[in-house]
Amino acid sequence: MDTLWLKFPDEVLFGSRFSVAEKRRLEDIFSVSDSTSAWRQALDRIGLSQPGHDRLIRWHRDAPYFNWSCMAQTVSGGAVHAVKKDGYYQMCVSYSPNDLWALLRSQWKIARFLKPKKEQNSDIAESIALGIALQALVLRLGSNVDKMASWLAAPDSAPKEYRKTLRQIQAVQMRRTEISHVWKEAFPGDHGPEGATESLSEFFWDDNVPVDEPVAAVERPVSDGQWKGLSVCGGQVTGLAVAVPSAPDPAALAALKDAYNAPLILVFRRARPETTELFGHAAALLFAEGGVLSHACTVARERNIPAITGLGPGFFELIKASEKVWLNIDGRAATVARIPAAETGQA
Repeated sequence: MDTLWLKFPDEVLFGSRFSVAEKRRLEDIFSVSDSTSAWRQALDRIGLSQPGHDRLIRWHRDAPYFNWSCMAQTVSGGAVHAVKKDGYYQMCVSYSPNDLWALLRSQWKIARFLKPKKEQNSDIAESIALGIALQALVLRLGSNVDKMASWLAAPDSAPKEYRKTLRQIQAVQMRRTEISHVWKEAFPGDHGPEGATESLSEFFWDDNVPVDEPVAAVERPVSDGQWKGLSVCGGQVTGLAVAVPSAPDPAALAALKDAYNAPLILVFRRARPETTELFGHAAALLFAEGGVLSHACTVARERNIPAITGLGPGFFELIKASEKVWLNIDGRAATVARIPAAETGQA
């Protein structure tokens, strides 16, 4: 059976490259054979069994990729498999009686694991267990998974039968965000500038490690000064857009806000965890790249800051290369529109 390898999400390992020692440490954390590894501890906490895969980690240009075929089987009891689809991939469900029963059992174990606990471990095994649970919850959305972003931004807009699952997704990701420091403590080194692994492919199959790079990023539709992304948190804001560099100066942002006496819309290349340190200066947040369940997007929702992600690297580069760009954003609709400075009274 084909094996799908997905690049690690930035909210876990911060898009970094790793030294030899760090590679060994990460492989130990996700060891299949070692019953004391964090991965095996995570499975034990949930009550799930280890599927028949010999390894979970692959390396490509010093960046880690995770065995997503194993993850799909883990959260579904073997009922869900990653399959190739038009140069990409999709998750397919087996509807045999045995597989459906296995899926129900695994979901029951996930539900039992997610019940409130008096004591929480705040360790890597808990973070991994929560990550497994998160994938199981996303699986419950079925074919509606493409609506997850807008539903998370406005849960009351979702059909009633999905609202409990959405609340659970939010709660799990908030807890993962709270304990994200365990990964930083395990991998504390400075791994180079932001975007060190941006040019790497998001996935590959089996041993077919991609050769042709950089990989072109998918751009969201751009037309007549308007952009469409993925909703993170609702709200409408008109303000001055600021492309935030990889080494931002909070004092400079505060001075800019005072100079223009206007709301600041902070624009980031990626929704990385450290971006949250600047959220106090923002009336709204825009991310060129990053998932709606990333650390930064989770914090934006928790703080109720209007935010949109997935606007594309071209959007960030345009804002970065321009001066005094004024934008109107609609967080729920996930739309961004450029407006003339004259219309803002700031010409």
